[in-house]
Amino acid sequence: MRVADLKTLKENLWRLFKANLLFDKSEMSIKDLTQFAKSDGVSSDFARVLTQFSEVDCLMEKQPLNSSLYDLIEMVENEIRSRQRHISVSEIQTLKRCSLQHALRYHGRYYLKNDDKSYLRIGSWTHQLIERLYVDYGYDGVELHGDAQVLQELKEILEKWKDAAQAGKSKEESDQIEIDTAIAFGCFYAYYVEGFKVERLQGYTLTEENTEKYFKLPILSKQGRKSPKYRFKGYMDQLYLGLDEQYYLGEIKTKSSWGKSGIKHLELDEQITGYLWQLKQQGIDAAGVVYTILKKPGIRPKKIPVYQVISNDGSDFFCEARLQRDAELIKKQAYKDGLDVDVIKQKRIETAEEYAQRVIEDYKSRPEFYFFREIVERTPQQIQAFGRRLRFYAKRAAENTIENAFPEPADPFNNYCNFCDYRDVCQHWFDDEKKEKLLAINFSTPRERAFEKIKLTQANDELLGDF
Repeated sequence: MRVADLKTLKENLWRLFKANLLFDKSEMSIKDLTQFAKSDGVSSDFARVLTQFSEVDCLMEKQPLNSSLYDLIEMVENEIRSRQRHISVSEIQTLKRCSLQHALRYHGRYYLKNDDKSYLRIGSWTHQLIERLYVDYGYDGVELHGDAQVLQELKEILEKWKDAAQAGKSKEESDQIEIDTAIAFGCFYAYYVEGFKVERLQGYTLTEENTEKYFKLPILSKQGRKSPKYRFKGYMDQLYLGLDEQYYLGEIKTKSSWGKSGIKHLELDEQITGYLWQLKQQGIDAAGVVYTILKKPGIRPKKIPVYQVISNDGSDFFCEARLQRDAELIKKQAYKDGLDVDVIKQKRIETAEEYAQRVIEDYKSRPEFYFFREIVERTPQQIQAFGRRLRFYAKRAAENTIENAFPEPADPFNNYCNFCDYRDVCQHWFDDEKKEKLLAINFSTPRERAFEKIKLTQANDELLGDF
């Protein structure tokens, strides 16, 4: 059976697994589940999928009748992965950093429980706003609508994302989302003023189909033949066409700082080389990479002076004003109302809303401070060398399993271990006996995530059914 047929089989199994009728019985063996399906009059559809499954000899060797429906899905998925292995630059970087971390993330697919990936929020929202700028407006659309309208409309979209993210969150989490929203808009504003408008003046061309473009290409063998098993995948941020009629790859990153060390890093960045390699396979010889850095704010929440109007007679009267004259007016009115109050000058940390507003104002006042752009180039030899390394990385990644992986503690100058999600289950830091217990406590498996996703979908369907 071809990989395409296996993917169809997997989709059909998922459909059965998610069906309300079978969900409560999803942990039953296929043998018992078949009898259940027959008794409820759904045998034809169920039997058709099982017939598809039985046509795959390598799967039938695993005694599927004693397995559950989800076990069948995993069997098919593992068979697909054994026949067609996709690898990305981020996976290569993880593999080079630590084989155990790679095995747990990409082979075992263990993910931290309750990880909302809030640390990716600023970068993700900034990228989405920039994508909408090019897709929804483009250079001509901005000229038609005007800067103010475009910025306002995109800011309103960001506010909707913020409201959705804050739903059900605590005050502390909501405050952080408020700040992240301001930083994301600030980064976008700096890009709009210093990047997008300059590109328009310089005559760049960037079409909708060349924005946030996904690619998946066969990795080449030593003889230059396309591998039937290994694929290189990823997302390109942008692909420009310059006035010189040459293509330029566009990459955008949000970073906390940027300087000479960062520029030096660009000379070694494999992501750039990898993306230029995949363009080469598609017949596009890019002249270089337009590498854009959007810096996060250098300012921090600060103490601000405030004037508090408080009661001297034991009542709970309290007001706060930013200006002394406003506080004196409040005091005067309180006296008229028969209250004994006084004005006291204090300092307090500004609120999330106040800090967020100051962040946006700072980006607007000096966008050039937060925007950096470099043209990065790679020689044909460097691009070819990446293609050769790619074969090695793909094969090593496919063979790297939890059973044969080993921890590789980072050196003290690049101590990734302190930030590794899997430090608590690493043999370098803890003994092997604790690993399975800690994995079960702190990490979710694909099976657990599948059940959770279906339960959430059903709960939402029931909620919508009440309206």
